[in-house]
Amino acid sequence: MPRLPRNGGAEMSHQNRINAYRCESCGGFTVTVDLHEGVTPFALDCRASGRAGDCAGVARSQFYRLAPGTPAPSWEWYRPDSHELRGLARHDPSTAEYVECGGLLLRKRGN
Repeated sequence: MPRLPRNGGAEMSHQNRINAYRCESCGGFTVTVDLHEGVTPFALDCRASGRAGDCAGVARSQFYRLAPGTPAPSWEWYRPDSHELRGLARHDPSTAEYVECGGLLLRKRGN
């Protein structure tokens, strides 16, 4: 007999989930929100200061387990629209392929 998922078979959405990535060098956190359903990486360049490149460290995912007091997300994972995807296909084909396979892109919130 098939087993139901733990959520009773209800469709779970991964949209608007918040994750934190902890930097192995500076100990800071890059906090993100998933605007769309899709795949996000396990690790990324540290952005704890609010900018990429301030710390040369690698930040690792906390797998959506947030500690009390985690700040609001300052970065967002998103699926590019068709216009942006066409530009990616011309200028960065490997990233376009990643998106076409379900990957999300990261940008600073408020863009």
